[in-house]
Amino acid sequence: MVFIWNMLISRLGGVFAIYELFPAFVFSCIAIVIVSLLTKKPGQAILDEFEAAKAYEC
Repeated sequence: MVFIWNMLISRLGGVFAIYELFPAFVFSCIAIVIVSLLTKKPGQAILDEFEAAKAYEC
C-alpha cells in the first residue's frame, strides 16, 4: 500500500497528498473485516482448546 500510494496516488495532489500511513491503516482495517467474514468458523475442537487456554491463563 505504501508503494502504491507513494508512486501513484499521492502524485495526484490535493486530498491524496496525505501521509501514506493513514490509507494503509484504512485499507488494512477493511481487509481484516473482509477476510474475517470470508473465512469459516473454527471447529469445536479449536474452540475447546481456546477456552482451556483462557481458563489456564486466569
